[in-house]
Amino acid sequence: MLNFLKIFSNISVKLRIFILCLVPLSGLIFFGYQQTTQEMRYAKQAENLFQLSKMIPDISNLVHEMQKERGMSAGFIGSGGKKFANDLVGQRELTDVALEKLKQKTSPNELAALNEAVAKEITLALKHLKELDAIRSGTSSLQLAKADMVKYFSSTISELLLIIQLQIASADNSEIVNQLLALDALLQAKERAGIERAVGTGAFASNAINQATYFKFASLVAMQEEMLGSFSRGAVPKLQQFYAQTHQGAIVEKVDGLRSMLLNSPFEGSLESVSGEEWFSATTDRINLLKQVDDAATKDIVVFSEQLLKSAQSKLRNTIIINSVV
Repeated sequence: MLNFLKIFSNISVKLRIFILCLVPLSGLIFFGYQQTTQEMRYAKQAENLFQLSKMIPDISNLVHEMQKERGMSAGFIGSGGKKFANDLVGQRELTDVALEKLKQKTSPNELAALNEAVAKEITLALKHLKELDAIRSGTSSLQLAKADMVKYFSSTISELLLIIQLQIASADNSEIVNQLLALDALLQAKERAGIERAVGTGAFASNAINQATYFKFASLVAMQEEMLGSFSRGAVPKLQQFYAQTHQGAIVEKVDGLRSMLLNSPFEGSLESVSGEEWFSATTDRINLLKQVDDAATKDIVVFSEQLLKSAQSKLRNTIIINSVV
């Protein structure tokens, strides 16, 4: 210590001042570096979120069309090919259009701009969608069991919905996390509604429901109520109000009546008075109401994620400018 003081006392005043300033200046540089690195990380996360948010509408639309195709396919197989044949051809075309729109937004460069886990899940889902033609062929020839058809569609849809869940896990902003959680609850409820449509279509088309299918149907109804409750509690007030105004009225009441008929059929008689097409149409009308809410929620997420990105980029620019001056 004494040697240091002796050396320090022998150097010029200018050099002493420089050394004394160097210590706090080094601290400022280190702090600026840390701050810039942090803002860069926030900006990267915001970019990942925004890039995915632009895909969410296409993911949702593909899920929606696949859900309809699953329901029609169940009715087609359940009726031995006598019902839904013409409708199924048109629906497959709608599914293909939705799939192509998603593919157009999943180029290597666009996937590289996403969170790594999200990008991997998108790639996996698209890989499984390559099996769709084989599933359709088995359905058309009635060589594929209805359960296997439903399993393929349901598992692929689950993979598509998992994309949103993975983004939730990597998001830092609490407001966007809450919006994504609410959307996920809604989409999960809508998926159960889609499976309910497929199961019910098969039952009404064949005029029969076995014990396993009966309990599955009942559980699907219960799960929808739970998930829609989670959505309603977690959504922003504007979306809560839109849901309450949209998911009500004659369409919902008709589905409730048909549900009761199916659930009471083991005790009160057959299902002959309702066709598979009638059930499919009624439940599709109800699911379309949920799709309206889904579209509104998705739009809000796209808008908010863009605002987050602009804010993060602005903070990063300001941080770089300030630290450059220092």
